[in-house]
Amino acid sequence: MKRFYQLLNAVLCASAIALTAVSCEENMNESYLGAITVTLEAPETYPDMPLSGLQVTILNTTDGVRDTVISDNDGKAFFEELTAGSYNISVNGTYDNATINGVSNGVLVVSQETTEVTVALTAVFQDPMGPYSGLVIKEIFYSGHSMNYDPMGAAMLKDQFIELYNNSERTIYLDGLHIADAWTPATADFESAPLVSILEDPTLDHSFLYANIVIKVPGNGEDHPLEPGESFLIATNAINFKSEVQAAADEYGMGDLVVLDHIIDLSTADMETYAVQWLQSQGREGNEYFDFDNPDVPNMENVYLSEINDYFLWEMSGSAPFIFMPEKELGTEDIIIYTYQPQNSTTDKEMALMRIPVECVIDGADFVNDMESAKWKRLPDSIDIGFGYIPNDNGSMTNFSQRRKVDSEASAKAGRTILQDTNNTTNDFEPVDPPTPKGGYAE
Repeated sequence: MKRFYQLLNAVLCASAIALTAVSCEENMNESYLGAITVTLEAPETYPDMPLSGLQVTILNTTDGVRDTVISDNDGKAFFEELTAGSYNISVNGTYDNATINGVSNGVLVVSQETTEVTVALTAVFQDPMGPYSGLVIKEIFYSGHSMNYDPMGAAMLKDQFIELYNNSERTIYLDGLHIADAWTPATADFESAPLVSILEDPTLDHSFLYANIVIKVPGNGEDHPLEPGESFLIATNAINFKSEVQAAADEYGMGDLVVLDHIIDLSTADMETYAVQWLQSQGREGNEYFDFDNPDVPNMENVYLSEINDYFLWEMSGSAPFIFMPEKELGTEDIIIYTYQPQNSTTDKEMALMRIPVECVIDGADFVNDMESAKWKRLPDSIDIGFGYIPNDNGSMTNFSQRRKVDSEASAKAGRTILQDTNNTTNDFEPVDPPTPKGGYAE
């Protein structure tokens, strides 16, 4: 009997130790958790707007985990049991024919504390009768092909494209439409980032955007109609890269390594860019290795190409495309020399950029290098309040494009595909592999 009690005591002690260990482990885990309380602040244009029913999303900038809740009647959203670290917050919704957005980046969560955040909302009025209202960027492929699918690098950055989409119920004429990439030294200068973001630089007039590439749809007014639910594809090179990649791999005995399902065919693009002869006429060198002319596909009209580019290359570490219709013809008088100082340097750098009035922008999207690069946004909140990035911090040569999501509710009402447009890249776009020019949505 004595032996029995000795064994019983041993078991009970072991259980107590185990429970204590579990309890300590739970307390240890809980010690790393914090919370966020988000309080929404109404837009100045709608001070009495109800603040309930808005989507509030948080993004952990370390692991990319998201969580979304709906704001309550007091305009508050609560997030609990959060891992300590940095979070980005975005808000979106609609009210009175306006898109409602809000953002707060770099919010720190501290263990065993609740972080209080107030997010000021903005309202962007959508003019349903504007001649270009409903014209949106559907997809952009800027990152370039991965060597996992293209082992010989036959496509590389030659197959970039941007695709526009008519979300409206009427025909939109694209003649004269301009397309540009807003520039920032954070992605163009890999040696050192600038001291200040281009959106925060006090030396600049922020009623303008600053672009390093600008192209234009040629035409005399009604040469390029875009019907409702149709898209317009602009390729860097209108080539069937499936054939190019397969031929290059076969030549070097690597044909079995090609994954053609991830290679795109741009030979049916509506237009392509081509700058070799245009640059040569200015005494500059074109890039005949990356820039080709398909005689069967019409060329975009060249407007501006900065000195750092020798063909129309979308910034491969994160592009900020926007479409606009200027009130006048753009020329040399619209080019400025932007001087900036990089970090860890006492020497200024210069960049010639074309400035475009913010008020003439129709749509834009903002993509940066990774989830922590919000400060390098190039588009102001009046155009787009969020940002996107290629997953896993892979940057360029990943094979991912950025594609706009479908608005399921609006599509069901319209009986055709309507793309989501909340003026928030974070909510509206998602990275996809492979890219899907002229496709991508199940009917």
